[in-house]
Amino acid sequence: MRLLIPGRLPCMNDLINANRLNKYAGAGVKKKTQRQIVLILRPQVQGRKFTEKVNISIEYYEKDMRRDEDNVMSAAKFILDAMQDIKLIPNDSRKYVHLTQEVFTDRENPRIEIEVSKA
Repeated sequence: MRLLIPGRLPCMNDLINANRLNKYAGAGVKKKTQRQIVLILRPQVQGRKFTEKVNISIEYYEKDMRRDEDNVMSAAKFILDAMQDIKLIPNDSRKYVHLTQEVFTDRENPRIEIEVSKA
């Protein structure tokens, strides 16, 4: 199953900066981002569910090389939690998910491509 999230998601630095504002701002960023991902992924999933362990490969296509790979890859937390919310996966623990990630550059079409398959 191939899923697509257009654009970019907040990175770890965005979350850290929000947490510096006040103790609730970081949680707000996570909640808002997760809600947006749910709205994007739900129609693509169309009620499909995985009950066993899955391989999840996430490819981030950034508009430039300004953000470090580890910073960009922190968005996996938002993505996996949203996948749980829509019941695509039962849990995001290692018991159910094998995760791989890569970061690329695409100036014209920044996006996140997610491949989910049975392990």
